[in-house]
Amino acid sequence: MFKDKLRNLREEKGLSQYELADKIFVSRSAIAKWENGFGMPSLESIEILCEFFNVTKEYLLQEDEPLQIIENVQKRSRKKLIFVSALLVPLVLYFIVSIIFFTYDKINDRHTMQDDTFYKVRYLRKFNLETIKIIESDTYSTGGTASPYFYADIDSYEIFDDYVKYIYEKLFYSPEFSYLGFSVKILSDSENYLYNRNIFLMQSANLRDHIVKVNSNNGLPTEYEFYFMTKNNDSRFPKKAVEIKYLYLKCYKNSNTDKYDFTMRLDKCPMDDGFPKHYLVNEFYNIEKITLTKENIEKFINVKYNWLSISFSSKFDNLAYNDKLGDMPYEINVKLKYHLTPRLSYSELDSQNISKYYNLSNFEFYEISDYDIGGEYPYTKELEKYDIEIDYEILENSYFYRLTPKN
Repeated sequence: MFKDKLRNLREEKGLSQYELADKIFVSRSAIAKWENGFGMPSLESIEILCEFFNVTKEYLLQEDEPLQIIENVQKRSRKKLIFVSALLVPLVLYFIVSIIFFTYDKINDRHTMQDDTFYKVRYLRKFNLETIKIIESDTYSTGGTASPYFYADIDSYEIFDDYVKYIYEKLFYSPEFSYLGFSVKILSDSENYLYNRNIFLMQSANLRDHIVKVNSNNGLPTEYEFYFMTKNNDSRFPKKAVEIKYLYLKCYKNSNTDKYDFTMRLDKCPMDDGFPKHYLVNEFYNIEKITLTKENIEKFINVKYNWLSISFSSKFDNLAYNDKLGDMPYEINVKLKYHLTPRLSYSELDSQNISKYYNLSNFEFYEISDYDIGGEYPYTKELEKYDIEIDYEILENSYFYRLTPKN
């Protein structure tokens, strides 16, 4: 079928739907619609596809969507258009008022920059963000009608970093918003009515609270999450779920271009059954923030070394005050330092110093590899030529939260 052939041709070229759409000058949602069998391209688009993939129209449409079918459909559509237009002529006056209201509605439904490029004003108004600035980009797309996703290509990480700061200041300082928070992990026992699938939110103190992921090579944040409430949807009551709004920002280097892929998701989190419920931590727990340093970390964390690696594990017993508190919320930012000294038989080599950054959100196992010193990991044995010393540094904004339940 056409939809399967299109998907196979795209995947053979190693293209994403977004990349193919860009090359044939259509929207990404159009590619998705064709590949899911929900529509067919126009004759012009079919000709562009045939030229791009170097195939014939007969090959692309030979089974159950022959070219003649598309041509016939377009002919019938033109005849219907003429017929309907003739019927509408005597009713023009009747529809003048409706057209005026429709035009006004469309103006209110406009995009903030240009068609099919950014969230519509009507959608942004649901979040009190209709005045939000658009991120600078030459290429935009959305996930479709009323989609929570927006995509753009940007030239540098700095553009993303500046935009995140702009968003945070708007949410944190604007009087339109009554609450800004971030999610933390808290596990409850099976008898508690707050089950593990629910989401607990702490009130924001700074932008770093909202970091979700960090690039392990340079320590730069790549993903952020913001949970916020506007004054008109502030439904806070002690120990009750809240209706919250959600904003997600992500930036990754595109491996195929010099650009960066920017993603933004703006969505509402309802309180209805069937969805995770959101609760404010300070309504359930007394909160004490413990800042970690290299001097005090071993009171809370086990740190182990070997020749090539370093590992961290939690001493939760020092923090959990009862069995209702399991996975404590934390952020530990570590800079690992490796000093490589050539062994005697490789004295012609130079010593090397390597630093790697990690956010130990899952207490994973970290090690240095041949790839880190220029080898073709994992097939070389460059590391065997060195004696290795390991050290680490606890970076700023590394912490645990000690929580004690309120009565």
